[in-house]
Amino acid sequence: MAIFTRPSKLGGKPVEGHRIECRYNGKPFQGMVIGQRKIEGRGNLLTVETEKGVRSIYFEKACDVTFYSVRSFVNTDDGYDAARDRRLEKYGI
Repeated sequence: MAIFTRPSKLGGKPVEGHRIECRYNGKPFQGMVIGQRKIEGRGNLLTVETEKGVRSIYFEKACDVTFYSVRSFVNTDDGYDAARDRRLEKYGI
């Protein structure tokens, strides 16, 4: 089970607000996750906003899934400002 589909008590994270890239039904798929819920007997339903509109996909049917999230930035005493790097964290499955 992926880190994003586990319950929070077991170390899982919500994926709302994260960018997703995957292959769904054999086609490349990418967008911003705007909703997530568990459907009993079916799996995790993700509502994704894409360039073509809003679509719903099942996480379990997606292949090569990668979530991107913005790092939390902290200014340090040495003058380094991590926010200027504009790097993304990449979580793959």
